[in-house]
Amino acid sequence: MLDMEKLLESLKEDHRTFFLRQEILKGLAEKALAQNPSVRFFTGPCSECIRNQVTQIVFREGEEYIPVFVRYARWELSGKKEKKREKEIERKKDEEYHQYLWIRDLQMMELMTLVRPGCRYGYVLWMSDDERYWQRSGGVSHPSFDTWEGTKYGGIMRWAVRSLHRIHREYVDPIVLYSAYQVKWKQFSPAMGKLREVKYALMKITREEVLEGICTTEEEDSWFES
Repeated sequence: MLDMEKLLESLKEDHRTFFLRQEILKGLAEKALAQNPSVRFFTGPCSECIRNQVTQIVFREGEEYIPVFVRYARWELSGKKEKKREKEIERKKDEEYHQYLWIRDLQMMELMTLVRPGCRYGYVLWMSDDERYWQRSGGVSHPSFDTWEGTKYGGIMRWAVRSLHRIHREYVDPIVLYSAYQVKWKQFSPAMGKLREVKYALMKITREEVLEGICTTEEEDSWFES
């Protein structure tokens, strides 16, 4: 059985930070092969991802498939003061969309465990060196679609009607989760010199828990508004 926590612990030995998400995918694959040479893997885009981004790696152990969705956010405010201001404006504009996609990965992983043969469980991995992803910052307008420490997800999550006018049509669909999840961020590497602290949150999604959630889902919606 693939142990993602052990893979991440092993990955810490070679990396303190990452420039691209693909580096994380590649690192996880190399560590998995080192621990178990019989493991096979492939990377590729999630069919539901905006702009068809490469966000997943799928490990194969015999007839068992173990998908891992990876999201990574880097702190990119640097350079001249004017450039920092431009990046900060763009960052705030994109923040809620990014986090919406991160949470939607939980929904996609639930669906994969239900419909893909040989997929009994999978992982959603979030990683960032931007503390705004794991702790509350001022002026937040999207409390439902946040990724902060301790946040709980479950049921049907929707944008508030007052928010819909500014949401791109590809981001407006509700997120439906049958099981329940809670975010727990852990340190991947400490701050050192110019390198910022990196943290990760790992959530395991199993077919058994998703099926249990479907069976116990009440007829009334569980409302979460942003």
